[in-house]
Amino acid sequence: MDVAAAREFLRANHRAVMATKKANGDPQLSPVTVGIGDDGRIMISTRETAMKVKNLERHPRVWLAVFTDRFFGDWV
Repeated sequence: MDVAAAREFLRANHRAVMATKKANGDPQLSPVTVGIGDDGRIMISTRETAMKVKNLERHPRVWLAVFTDRFFGDWV
C-alpha cells in the first residue's frame, strides 16, 4: 500500500494499537485513536501524562497498526 492510500485508510478508520519502547527496551502496546492532520501527518490522541508519551520522549520511534471498527478485514 502506498502512503496516499494509507492516509485515506486512516481518514476513514480511527482505531489502532501503538507500540513504543519502555525504558528497558520492552514493547508497550496501547490502544489509541488516530486521525490525519491538515498537513497529512498522523495524529494520536493521548494524555500528556501517559506512559507512551514518556516512552516516546526517550525513544522517538513508534509502530502503529490501524484497523476498521469491525477489527477484521483491511488494516494498515
